[in-house]
Amino acid sequence: LLDRVLGEKSVATYMQEKFWTPLGCEFNAKWILDSEEHQNEKTYGGIVSTARDISRLGLVINNNGFWNGQQILSRSDMELITTTPYNNTTYNYGLWTGKYNNDPYYYQAGLKGQLCISFPKHGLVITRLGHNTTKKIDLEDVAPDTQLYIKEALRIVDQLN
Repeated sequence: LLDRVLGEKSVATYMQEKFWTPLGCEFNAKWILDSEEHQNEKTYGGIVSTARDISRLGLVINNNGFWNGQQILSRSDMELITTTPYNNTTYNYGLWTGKYNNDPYYYQAGLKGQLCISFPKHGLVITRLGHNTTKKIDLEDVAPDTQLYIKEALRIVDQLN
């Protein structure tokens, strides 16, 4: 599947063309590679960037695939990444998912506790760059920290209003 999408391009080149440039990201991202020998970009938690640029990806999720009126992810892509498959309750195709007060949210998770949480109902994107994370007890659980960060973000929004 990856070869069909990428063709001869590297993951980094594809991301640059399809996301980084259209989103107006301010800094180049870096990729964690599988090895010095093969130099393949890891596509699971392998991107390294600023919170501001990663948050742009969260905004695309909140806006049904659009960024400033431009469609970045198609309707079918959005449906794929926000629909839980038959055999899983917390991982879609590319995004983790959970519910807060019965409202769905989606998140990208890094290897060391980095999170980018998209909460469309409230228009929130919560991005955390971190070094530690609370481990899941079970793969079918959501990352425990996501609920805490959403609760705090909603509390702050309520105080501002």
